[in-house]
Amino acid sequence: SGLNVPDCPQGSDQIRGLDNTYPSVGTFALYTGKNNNFIFDLAQNYLAGNQVGKFNLVLPKTNISRLKSADPELLALLNSPQVNIIEVNTTPAVGKWMQDSFQFTSIDGKPALYQLEHFRENGKNMEDRLACELAKKCDIPYYIPPDMVDPNNQERSSLNSGGNLEVLPGGTFYTGIIKTPGYNLNNPNKKPIPFRTQFQEIQKKSLEDAGNKILELDTSFLAVGHVDEIFNIVKTNKPAPCNFAVLMASPNKAFELMDQTAEKMNQDQSESSYLKTLNELFISSAYAGIIIQEPSEKNRCGGKNSYQGLEVRGQKKLLSQKEAEEVYELNCMDGKQIENFVKSDQYQILKRENLEQESPPSISRIMQQNKSALVAELKASTSCQDPVVIEIPVFFRNGLSYTPDLVNGVVESPPNSPSKVYLPKTYFKTFDDYVEQTLAKQGVDTNFVHDLGYHMSHGEVHCGSNTARICK
Repeated sequence: SGLNVPDCPQGSDQIRGLDNTYPSVGTFALYTGKNNNFIFDLAQNYLAGNQVGKFNLVLPKTNISRLKSADPELLALLNSPQVNIIEVNTTPAVGKWMQDSFQFTSIDGKPALYQLEHFRENGKNMEDRLACELAKKCDIPYYIPPDMVDPNNQERSSLNSGGNLEVLPGGTFYTGIIKTPGYNLNNPNKKPIPFRTQFQEIQKKSLEDAGNKILELDTSFLAVGHVDEIFNIVKTNKPAPCNFAVLMASPNKAFELMDQTAEKMNQDQSESSYLKTLNELFISSAYAGIIIQEPSEKNRCGGKNSYQGLEVRGQKKLLSQKEAEEVYELNCMDGKQIENFVKSDQYQILKRENLEQESPPSISRIMQQNKSALVAELKASTSCQDPVVIEIPVFFRNGLSYTPDLVNGVVESPPNSPSKVYLPKTYFKTFDDYVEQTLAKQGVDTNFVHDLGYHMSHGEVHCGSNTARICK
């Protein structure tokens, strides 16, 4: 009542996509027993910003005892009436990757779960898969697409999973395929390019046969290969039809911000050293030549403040806001002082791969080509002729985001206001502050989640969750 819920896309017995501008009424996340801080941050941010939605904690029966002995603060939070705890049998095979198993779409004018091929569920009966169990327990229509029942499809490729099938405003589905030679992470046998998996071939045909458009973007340089690693959509405070913005992974923005931060740190340290020298001269004069030596500066970033150290700290114990702020103030890049990191050989190698190399083409060049294709599709499928694209600081090493990927987040879109987005904490103040301030200009509320347990396993917030969208 009083909520502005749009009509479902029309099409008799046809599948249609629900993009991130459609209202969301719930988030799903899976409890692993080792992601306490992730669940706490995600649930706390969700409950604080939603009055009617539900936070759905998917709980494998094998992890019930672990949850009972979890941090009391987490248990108190999960005792909210806005939290559903859904006990399931299927998820030990899925692991912690909620997004990979299914996508929310609409079927015959009703919201539905669209089954996707999670490589960890490959070969399992449909009734034994996570999406089917959730559809039954939550009374949501369940759709099994043609590619899922083809007996010839037995490949275990991450390209088939949920993060690699998303929806643009205007209804176009977008996915990632291999388009660029020289990047063989998801094409190890060097098959002819463009390369799609068997599942993707059949999925593309079935979606197009149902009247949908498919935009294929280039994810050749990614180890996992999902489009949700490089693009996301948020609803903004702008009027329709341009009431959305595209978040794009931008190595250019990442290196620009790192260089600026390092320069500022060096400047601050020079000023500090100058003041220290003046102080020592004053002491020398006052005490007849006796100079008090300060101990040499130690690495302020190592040990418990590296990504691995922070991951371990957040598995069962909840990091306090004070602890998080202390890490932010250090200006570290995964346990490395930023002013030293930008001087390293490693940094130059990363800069070459992301920005400069010619063969294979740099990641930045591939992303610019992806941006052009995506903007052209948005202009064609919506009435917006000037889509907003926001560069988000993300850079890559060996096909993986070096810092937690600030594009790969959960987007909650209330019916009557801009999106609230839940992004991974990079624990690098420059990146997180920039994204928060930039999205605020679009009316988007940014919340940060401790997700290093996912990041260190080659995923992020979006990979470990799923969002229920509605239409009428």
